[in-house]
Amino acid sequence: MNSLPQPSLPRLSRTSIIRLSADICVVVFGIVTSSITARVLGPASKGALSSLLYTAALASYACSLGLGDAAVILVGRGSSTLKTAVSTTLGTLAFSTGIGIGLLWLAAGREFGFAADSMSAVTLASFAVLPLSVVSVVVLMFLLSQEKVNVTSVFYGTGSIVATICTYIFVAVIHFGVFGAVLAQAIGTGFIAFGLLIAAQRTKIPLAIGLDWAYLKQALRLGVFLDSGYVIVALSQRLDQILVLHLSGAHGAGQYSIALSIGQLSSYAPLALALAAFSRLAYLGAEESRAVMTNTFRVGIAASILGTGLLLLVSPFAIPLVFGPAFRPAIVPTVILLPAGILTSSQWMLSRAAVARGRSVVVFWSYGLSLVVMTAIDFMLVRRLGPKGASIGSDAGSTVGFVICIAWYKWIEGELDLRRLLPRAGDFHKVLILPIQLLKQLRVTSS
Repeated sequence: MNSLPQPSLPRLSRTSIIRLSADICVVVFGIVTSSITARVLGPASKGALSSLLYTAALASYACSLGLGDAAVILVGRGSSTLKTAVSTTLGTLAFSTGIGIGLLWLAAGREFGFAADSMSAVTLASFAVLPLSVVSVVVLMFLLSQEKVNVTSVFYGTGSIVATICTYIFVAVIHFGVFGAVLAQAIGTGFIAFGLLIAAQRTKIPLAIGLDWAYLKQALRLGVFLDSGYVIVALSQRLDQILVLHLSGAHGAGQYSIALSIGQLSSYAPLALALAAFSRLAYLGAEESRAVMTNTFRVGIAASILGTGLLLLVSPFAIPLVFGPAFRPAIVPTVILLPAGILTSSQWMLSRAAVARGRSVVVFWSYGLSLVVMTAIDFMLVRRLGPKGASIGSDAGSTVGFVICIAWYKWIEGELDLRRLLPRAGDFHKVLILPIQLLKQLRVTSS
């Protein structure tokens, strides 16, 4: 039976570093891409572009049905073969993505298709960005289940470079506007999708399309619940941008899109750690799982604290310099958002670890209540305060979600000493020497 490779705990930090190196590349070139679109398109068109791409990303989460994660968990538990999981997942997603394309085109066309340029961008986002994103996410999970972190990192990092180059050509040189920015995103996502498919084929992952009803019932029971949680996560992270678009206008949405992008930078290291740990946590015993979770949590939060401090210092100067003077109003919302990044990182790492152990209800309640609190505060404050009101709502939502995660681990599971989650001096030291480790790892990889 094809199954997941046995865990190798010492490799976790190394795979996290490799993944983080790709994330650094994505962040750097993502900032360059955002700078190009902000300077050329201006706040209003930038707001519409960011909202459209977010809507497409949200649709890709919904279409995936959580089947990628379900495959990792079920194969890791020995409940299915990898061949059955892959073929049934691909067959099901072909159907769900087709429905998603039509719904996204209709919904986004009504919301954003107010001009010929915007309607063509909506069509491209629906028929190219959405299906390519679904393929990327699902095949990524298949490869990570086989611990192929290196190859996935290479394609994600290179895809961000491709998208940036195309953005410069289509937006700054040819002046295709919002359509050009979406076209660049489609090309970058397509590069990642086809690269991962080739990597999966070379890894001997069977990419045939089939349908096993017994497996599908089991996977959907787990996956749909997981996916509902991830849709709620996606909503809690950027739904406020759509609310700002409606309540404060496209100009405010453009300002807030910059604040959100910078506010989420301090979460990349914790996300890399959580991603590297997921497939291991899915089949480790309780004691080993708890040890891996607490160690990765402490290092991830130490990285988030250091990153937040650095961003608080440089953001007031960097925003007008990188994105242009027109985005100076984004400084205050950014400064309000940044401290909540630590809580957001904590919430994600704790809930993701719970999902790997089959307790997906944590994601649902934690992010669900975050979303409710954030949305309620947005409706109260955004009309009066604009993006600043949305930042306050986001901070409040993250705080509530973090408290829910801690409460679940402490009082419902009753298995976690909260003092073990507090970062220690050694955790900060690990983060500070990360660049040296990264350079060493890159040398080993290149040799």
